[in-house]
Amino acid sequence: MELDLAPVALSDVYLDERAFRHVAEQKGLSFGFEIDPALPASIISGEQRLGQVLKNPSLERVQVHA
Repeated sequence: MELDLAPVALSDVYLDERAFRHVAEQKGLSFGFEIDPALPASIISGEQRLGQVLKNPSLERVQVHA
């Protein structure tokens, strides 16, 4: 896998809330996310890969642990 590394603003990383919200609502949960202000404004990463890294474990937790 080749990564296209570039500065990525954490506020621009797209997490599709609809996917999370649908699963959470089925379990009677609410869903939201926020970026800790202590984090840097941007990091060097592959934007698509970063989105996957953030999304997959979060969705799994809602599905399995709720």
